[in-house]
Amino acid sequence: MKIHLLLKKEDIDRKKMANNKIAVVFDVLLATSTISSALQFGAKEVIPVLDGKEAEKEAEGREKDRFVLVGEYQGRTIDGFLSPNPLELREKIEGKSVILSTTNGTVALKNSADANRVYAASLLNCEAVARHILQDFQGETIVVVCSGSSNEFNVEDFQGAGCLIDCLIKEYGKDVYLTDSAYAAHSYYHAHNQNSDHILKASRVGRMLSKHGFDEEIEFVSQENIFSTVPMLIDKKRMVAVKNDSVFIKGDGNMALKPEVKALLETFAQSPMPPLEQLPLEEARKGFEQSAKLMSKAEKLANTQDLKIKGYKDEIKIRVYTPEEASATRLPAIVYYHGGGWVIGNIETHDALCHTLSNEAGCIVVSVDYSLAPKSKFPVAVEDSYLAAKWVFDNADGLNIDENFIAVAGDSAGGNLAAVVSYLSIQRKTPSIAYQMLFYPSTGFEYTPSYEKYGEGYYLTKATMNWFREQYLNSPDDTHNPLAAPMLIPDESASQLPPAYILTAELDPLCDGGEHFAMKLRNAGVETEYVCAPGMLHGFLGMTEYLHDGKKEIKAAAEAFKKRSALKPVDNNL
Repeated sequence: MKIHLLLKKEDIDRKKMANNKIAVVFDVLLATSTISSALQFGAKEVIPVLDGKEAEKEAEGREKDRFVLVGEYQGRTIDGFLSPNPLELREKIEGKSVILSTTNGTVALKNSADANRVYAASLLNCEAVARHILQDFQGETIVVVCSGSSNEFNVEDFQGAGCLIDCLIKEYGKDVYLTDSAYAAHSYYHAHNQNSDHILKASRVGRMLSKHGFDEEIEFVSQENIFSTVPMLIDKKRMVAVKNDSVFIKGDGNMALKPEVKALLETFAQSPMPPLEQLPLEEARKGFEQSAKLMSKAEKLANTQDLKIKGYKDEIKIRVYTPEEASATRLPAIVYYHGGGWVIGNIETHDALCHTLSNEAGCIVVSVDYSLAPKSKFPVAVEDSYLAAKWVFDNADGLNIDENFIAVAGDSAGGNLAAVVSYLSIQRKTPSIAYQMLFYPSTGFEYTPSYEKYGEGYYLTKATMNWFREQYLNSPDDTHNPLAAPMLIPDESASQLPPAYILTAELDPLCDGGEHFAMKLRNAGVETEYVCAPGMLHGFLGMTEYLHDGKKEIKAAAEAFKKRSALKPVDNNL
């Protein structure tokens, strides 16, 4: 393990930070201490901003009882804001979004945002952060960032960094390589680990805060390792708490699972079948298809027709579903992209779902058998998916489809492709997409609390997701491409995207990603309906023989689609 330390935020090299790094930011007085405290005391999230004006802009459109404005400038509380004093915030922030106006810590966090993972740390939670980093450590360089202030080094951040490095060394238990700066911080901390309170009060920033009556706050944030909360940056914007929760193990009573979910998880746990990523590729695909056909069956069949169309490199297969009781008039349509991590899955694995959607929504469904990785890596599946949607639009007359009501939809990786096709239709000015329906979609590659919390023992695992991504992407650079990670769609384009219906599953590692994408669309002014299915697993729409909530949510999605009958397509020429 290698640990490097930057003495001030101005030393951050964003390009280097993006190269397999974990960033841990310290602004002990007070930004990262306030962030750690707020999340420990029950805040939903902390959104660091640079000043009061940016804070007020961030608050626009939010319900008044769902957020608080917190901030100071040069030691003084901003008019109309709460003080960033952690002790004062304790009783005022539970369940709310804290919009925190700060400077040094915010800049450091934003400039570190391209790292694999970004954490906010303070003396209060060094041990918890260190343990969390090492839970999923994959050999990245750990870069500890001292924010400093006014392009100067701050000793209190140096003390905090030394504390973290000490915790990492003790927890890791193996050889650790420290750069000179990291070694200096560790040595300084060892020489002064009983004097954090004195160091903070004697520091330049500490003396300024003392003048404004913050002595009690300084004493509070000088305490070491009293918090279990680990603040992590998501969406390059928000700090949320990551917890080291237990996962489901047979007989584990830590979580009140729905009986049918618990029974299914026990069945998975007892299966002799190795995880997908440990199987030969064709065997994994065959096993997934066999399982899908057993776990999901359509109660009512639509009429189907199989066709082949031109894809990005090769011909691709599509299946057209027409509802059994189709009228003579043209019908709205859904272009559907199956899930399977861009690696497994096909038209057959999602056949039952498409039959049900067609009949329940009273629409034509066109299921797309896009090219799979690793033979066809990114962006082949994206281009196949886009060409399929365009083909449906261009051939609407022959398919009895109303070209004014063509939606895209998909689950998991397919939800990712549906969102990306919506974006490409804006960029390329065709076709007109009236609606996007995203079922537990993959929206980005950043770690989130749900990824950490449900990444083992809840059907879809971290190891499987990492395998999917390795097969699909060409290099880590692809994770920054909005055609792979729709969370990165530029705001000016996001505002032009079609209305959305986004469904997530509570016990899914991808849950937060779907919710965050829904928030992104809403913040951009896109009409968005967001639903989180309580107690459900990733892929539950394809488990309807075991999880009846799947049937209920398919019908709900179909109803949402029918309600869009008066929708007009997004004007892509805006």
